[in-house]
Amino acid sequence: MVTIRGRTSTNAPTAQDEALALARATAARAYLVRQGVSPLKIMVNYASASDFIADNATAAGRLENQRVEIDLVHVPSNLKESQQ
Repeated sequence: MVTIRGRTSTNAPTAQDEALALARATAARAYLVRQGVSPLKIMVNYASASDFIADNATAAGRLENQRVEIDLVHVPSNLKESQQ
């Protein structure tokens, strides 16, 4: 399973910022699908004005906050079989 989250560096979210965060996440999703990842295993999410990883008061910090995060969760095949 794959979770993709698009992020922006805005302090006050607007519809445009949310659209940008979503566009970042969907672009990452499209790339993974082109690489062979099943689209059924990908969940897309987005957030603006939250979860900053750097000082948003500086240009360098804002660049770091404009990002896509990808989380991978491996589900062993034997675990899937034991739950059936």
